Amino acid sequence: MGCGVGRLAEMIVLNSKYYLGTDFAEDLLNIARKRIGCNNSYDFQICDFINIYDNEVVKSNAPFNKVILAGLIMYINDEEFNICFENLLKVLDKEAMIYIASPIATKERLTLGDFYSNELNSEYNVIYRTIDEYIDVFKVLINNGFKIIENEMFLTDKKQYKETERHYFILNRG
Repeated sequence: MGCGVGRLAEMIVLNSKYYLGTDFAEDLLNIARKRIGCNNSYDFQICDFINIYDNEVVKSNAPFNKVILAGLIMYINDEEFNICFENLLKVLDKEAMIYIASPIATKERLTLGDFYSNELNSEYNVIYRTIDEYIDVFKVLINNGFKIIENEMFLTDKKQYKETERHYFILNRG
C-alpha cells in the first residue's frame, strides 16, 4: 500500500506469485506501470488505505499474506487508523505478515500541518508519532492475533532530522 512509483515492486514481483501495488496517486501508479509493466502476476490499482476493502481488485485477489506499508502511515490521521486497520484485516489471510516502515518522533509527537518541503516542492501534512503511540495504534491488529515480532530503527547512519528517525515494525499472525 502506498506503492508510489514502484521502487519496491521492482524487487518484489520477481519473488512473488502475485503482487498488487496500491496508491491514491494515479500519476505515481502510471510511472510504476511503465517501470514494471502489468501482467497476470502483478498489477497497480488506485486505492487509498482507508478504502482498501471497497476496492474490487483488492477484494477479488484477497486474502493477502503480506502487506507493506512503507512511508505511508505518518499521513494517516489518528481517527482513521482503526478504520484503516479494520478494513485491512478483512483482506488478510489467517497467516499474514505486515511490514511497516515510517519516520518516528524521537522524543515527542511532531505534527506538521501545511508544511512546505523544498525537497517535495509542495505542502504536506504529516504526523510523526512515538514508538509507544504506534504500539497503541497497532492494538486493533494485536487484538486480532498479530504480534509485533520486530521493532527496530534502520538507516541510522543517514539521520536527516534530529526530531525523527527511521523505524520499522513487523507484525505477524499465524
